[in-house]
Amino acid sequence: MKKNISSHFQHKKRSDTPMISVLVIGESARADRFSINGYNKNTTPLLSNKQGVISFKDTSSCDTSTLSSVPCLLLRAGYSEFKFPIDESSFVQVFSDKDFDTHWLTLQREAPVIHTFCEEAHECVDLHSMKYDMGVLEKYKEIIASATKDTLIVIHTMGSHTDYNTRVPPKYQKFQPTCTGAYETCTDTLLDNSYDNTIYYTDMLLSNMITALEDKNAFLFYTSDHGESLGETYLGFIRRFGHASPYDVAPKAQTNMPFIVWFSDQYKKINSRVNEIDKEQHVSHDFIFSSMLGCAGFEGEYIDDAWNLCQEKK
Repeated sequence: MKKNISSHFQHKKRSDTPMISVLVIGESARADRFSINGYNKNTTPLLSNKQGVISFKDTSSCDTSTLSSVPCLLLRAGYSEFKFPIDESSFVQVFSDKDFDTHWLTLQREAPVIHTFCEEAHECVDLHSMKYDMGVLEKYKEIIASATKDTLIVIHTMGSHTDYNTRVPPKYQKFQPTCTGAYETCTDTLLDNSYDNTIYYTDMLLSNMITALEDKNAFLFYTSDHGESLGETYLGFIRRFGHASPYDVAPKAQTNMPFIVWFSDQYKKINSRVNEIDKEQHVSHDFIFSSMLGCAGFEGEYIDDAWNLCQEKK
């Protein structure tokens, strides 16, 4: 049974206006395939032109598989101390116990170990029957429109999980031609186009989510659980596809995940510290726990100031 850690936190309400805190967890996305990070194909035209978006390029994930990375990024243990069985609640439980309305929306068929975190929210919504990630927007916008108190929304998407072509409606498959056979049989160009279309679609999803928050007291974090190998040479001689390589020998493609943050103008008036965030710094999944809590106004011994992007100067 997991220990509830909520008693170790106090919430400091900073505004009479409800605060909306959002975490979007992607799947199998690579930071180096986001044009906002310098990729030579225009995969993120909307985020690149969205005011206030901060995208970190120097990143590292907790692991190379969903079953480890997602629990790890939700918990205070972090990469160095994370282990199974999980013995503590996540930051979601803290929000739920401290008078936030909490919602977990999943487009994945959650594994039991991840579903336990969905159950820490007041509302755990299974949307995995939806074919595409953009289908979550209706429920997402409904929650925002009806928010009368501080609110947490966690969204677990399908992102860039294989099969890449099935993640993106045909009309949004910008990069052509794509890989329609086994990945091992496709040229690099075809496979890259299929994968890059998933990033292009993620760009649209995140841009829509941010737009819905622009007139609110709000912040949004996005990261992927891990990256993805796309046929690069692995260990000097093997072409590797997918993910889940042993972490100690995993290629950077599987651990260099995107990490993007955005804060509304209303939020910046409450905490101007976020205007000083250095996008060149190294960040990891270890930042999620302390930053989600810290940015939402929580204080407590379990928040690591070094991993809190919203830590106010003392």
